[in-house]
Amino acid sequence: MKKTRFLVLVLAVAVMLVGAAYAYWTQDLTINTTVNTGELEVIFQEPANVTGEDDYQINADCTPDGYSMEVTFNDVYPGVRNNFYFDMVNTGTLGAYVDDFSITAPSHLTDNKVIRIDYIGVKEDGDEFEPYYEGKSIPLANALKKLNEGNGIFVEAGEENKVTVEMGIVFNPGATEKEMAEEKEYKFQVKAKVYQFNARPTTAPTTAE
Repeated sequence: MKKTRFLVLVLAVAVMLVGAAYAYWTQDLTINTTVNTGELEVIFQEPANVTGEDDYQINADCTPDGYSMEVTFNDVYPGVRNNFYFDMVNTGTLGAYVDDFSITAPSHLTDNKVIRIDYIGVKEDGDEFEPYYEGKSIPLANALKKLNEGNGIFVEAGEENKVTVEMGIVFNPGATEKEMAEEKEYKFQVKAKVYQFNARPTTAPTTAE
């Protein structure tokens, strides 16, 4: 009889313990993760408008989004030479390389007949220009290849960080009247490709940092 009572007591205690175990509180824990992506954006900005001593003009305008730039020449003539400047500004949040510069223009302007380049320099704010090309004038299309031969022009993120490109533009002194007619407006459009800092096909920047 005592043994039976003892077993009943043990069973009662066991049931109480099981009940206590099931009475423990539980809580679901959820982790919410937010990912904010960066922005890759470099734009053309503040191209120089040049008026020469003979009243010829080199004017440049950027598209509203800043992704391309159109350069227009008025009252120019064979033998005109002047320097032309434009800025590239990183308005995004990622460091970027600018490369693959391209020109849209009639082939006789870019290949070898009319517009030539005898200097290309690149500088970061406050630095000196670093020459990419300096020497005998070469066709505009070839000059862009000089810009594209390096590892890209690196632009730090932040609107206060800009890179200035300078080009010495020469109108071929030997251009014929057929190649460069009087009272005619000439223009070309400049575009470039932008890579995020860690996705450039090659790595180190060619401009001084």
